[in-house]
Amino acid sequence: MLVDNNLNYSLTTEHFIYQKTTDSDDKKYVNYLGNLIPVIKDKYKDKTVSEKLELYKNDALSDISIKRFLETGIDNINYQQKIVERTAEITDKFIEMIDKSYEELTRR
Repeated sequence: MLVDNNLNYSLTTEHFIYQKTTDSDDKKYVNYLGNLIPVIKDKYKDKTVSEKLELYKNDALSDISIKRFLETGIDNINYQQKIVERTAEITDKFIEMIDKSYEELTRR
């Protein structure tokens, strides 16, 4: 549960590329961190990439995570590369947070 400015959101983790995909190229990206999106409503589960993108466009106004995901410029053609890039960005942010926490802890 995410608490933000006294508003509670129950979020579900959505795999952009469906976990049970039969596409051999897509299978290698299923477990990438950049393939995961926190969503408010889990209605995308078994949809194709094209179907999800259409649904995401409709839901972007009410779901900030989807809005940010779409802001990466992801589309039907570049989605694998965007997942790789997003994974690197998330990983870099996480490492920065760990480094900052370590520095704060060791200053004491």
